[in-house]
Amino acid sequence: MAYMCGMEEGWYALVNTRQGVGFGLRWDHTIFASLWFWQIYRGGAGYPWYGMNYVIALEPVSSYPPTLTEVVKAGTKLVMAPGAERCTRLVAVAFRDRDEVHGISPEGILI
Repeated sequence: MAYMCGMEEGWYALVNTRQGVGFGLRWDHTIFASLWFWQIYRGGAGYPWYGMNYVIALEPVSSYPPTLTEVVKAGTKLVMAPGAERCTRLVAVAFRDRDEVHGISPEGILI
C-alpha cells in the first residue's frame, strides 16, 4: 500500500491508450487530501475468489499516515463533532478515444 500526498487538486485519470479507454475520478480535495493506492494479488482464499483475484485501487482518503496514532502526530486527522454530518461528492467518468487528461471539472468534464 502507498499514499500519494501533496496533490494540488482532487482528481486522477487512468488511460489505456492501447484499448482507447479510460477512467477518471474527482473529489473534494479539502476533505480527502491524499490518495491511497492498494492492491491484492491472489487474495481472498475462499469463496467466491479462491485466490484468483487481482485488484488494484486508488481511493481518496482524509488522513495520512495509515495508523490513528501516526495521523494524530502528523496533524492530518479529520475532526468532526458528535452528531455532525459531512456531505461530499465524488464524480466518476468513463471515457474513450483520449490519450491525455489534464483535469476533471466538478461537472465531470475532461480537461
